[in-house]
Amino acid sequence: MPKPTDGAPFSRKRPVWLFLGLIVLVLGAFVFKPIQNHFRIKNAVEEWNAHLPDWSTNLPDDGSGPSPIDPAKASQVPRTIDSDLTLTAAKSPWFLPADVTVERGSTLRVEAGADLVMDDLASLFVFGDLQAEGTAEKPIRIRAMSRSRFWRGILIGNWSVPSVVRHVEISNAQQAFRPVSSELILEHCVMHNIRQAVSAKRSHTEVRNCRFLFDDFALEGNVNVLKFLKGSMVVEDCEIYCPETDLKI
Repeated sequence: MPKPTDGAPFSRKRPVWLFLGLIVLVLGAFVFKPIQNHFRIKNAVEEWNAHLPDWSTNLPDDGSGPSPIDPAKASQVPRTIDSDLTLTAAKSPWFLPADVTVERGSTLRVEAGADLVMDDLASLFVFGDLQAEGTAEKPIRIRAMSRSRFWRGILIGNWSVPSVVRHVEISNAQQAFRPVSSELILEHCVMHNIRQAVSAKRSHTEVRNCRFLFDDFALEGNVNVLKFLKGSMVVEDCEIYCPETDLKI
């Protein structure tokens, strides 16, 4: 009588191994990866807060920029956004004091034509959803309190929905956008006088039809226009203007 082949018992066990493998994949996608992303974003925030800018916030102002504002006369953005909020053009300018956080599950919408003014060294942390969609006729502006002042930037840490930024003019930031374990779409934006325009980590970033202007960059040292680490970045139809400054892309 022929003996059963060595492969027969293995073939009967194969469905069990396939089932266990499927369980591991599901756990990885819905349990382990969100936990991993959470700690990556947490570490990015700690790193962001630990490295304050080492450049002056008091540069000469030639008067060509927007007029300085009185924060007391501007519409105030709450420090914590834990429900959906829309920043309208009608109530502009909007003043963002120090750090503002968009909590997970909340959406910050910025209306076309809105004007956002950032306090000195202020940051916007987006753990929820950011939808800033201006138009060619009514762009959104995000700027410092005056041309001679600076703010920190926008850190995005939301892997569930893409943040969308279109027709936005951004000026005088240390880092305009820092997506971490997130998806960011930038289209038709203008970034002016910014140390690092887009610095992404473990994220998918799409940058289309944007302009990066360093024609009167007044700070010493390198500038990083577009960079990413362990992720992907699509760049199409963008223009970079930089005089005598080291440039890294």
